[in-house]
Amino acid sequence: MRPLSNRRVLVGLFTLVAGLLLTGCASGYQQVEGRWVFVTWNESSGRVDIPVPDVDSASFNPFDRSEYARDAARVYYRAVPIEGADATTFKHMRGGYWQDRNRVYFFAKPIPGSDPKTFHFLQYGSWARDDGNVYVGADPVNPKDIATFQLLNANWAKDAAHYYPAKYDRYIPIVELDYPSFQVLKGGWAKDRYRVYFYERVVEGADPATFTALSDQRAKDDAYYYLTGFRQRTVQEEDALQQRQEK
Repeated sequence: MRPLSNRRVLVGLFTLVAGLLLTGCASGYQQVEGRWVFVTWNESSGRVDIPVPDVDSASFNPFDRSEYARDAARVYYRAVPIEGADATTFKHMRGGYWQDRNRVYFFAKPIPGSDPKTFHFLQYGSWARDDGNVYVGADPVNPKDIATFQLLNANWAKDAAHYYPAKYDRYIPIVELDYPSFQVLKGGWAKDRYRVYFYERVVEGADPATFTALSDQRAKDDAYYYLTGFRQRTVQEEDALQQRQEK
């Protein structure tokens, strides 16, 4: 019999160790000594077993998405019961959205007032709506005029009288603006005849007449450059900096 080469031995050992590591590091719902736990891993503690409370083991069934499970009475997210969820009708919609016969959930958070029968997703980001409201993630937008509500892009929506910016999957309504002259620019930038905005916030000192959005984060007017809604260098300082960098 020919002896195994060093390379074949190393490959075999690597395959064995990798298989053991993958098996040992599996996360999700598992039965350990007759009880259901949700297994997670972190660098400091290693494996962490979170017991599923008050579980009916006979009917317990993890969903394909490993963070969720249910038994005859409850729905669980990472071993924590989702308050008020109906176990018999709970099902996945898309992404982090789930529903039962009573409401829609964003991950484990119930969306207040949501109607699962008419709930549907809009074109951009985490925007969605039903017959009664509009939502960004789990947050109700509460538009003033839902009949005329329309989504402009991933960052902005409007109705007949208001504009609604969305930032980090949450909405912040603009209370004071000149609607007839309001313009949505790039990213979170917008302006009307009196002010410049970065999402919901007025950009102090910016001149709307000469203001231009250069990118989603950067903009300028005749006097200053701006970054994420804050004044940066003057135009003269920026020009001088560019000249020095080109030399």
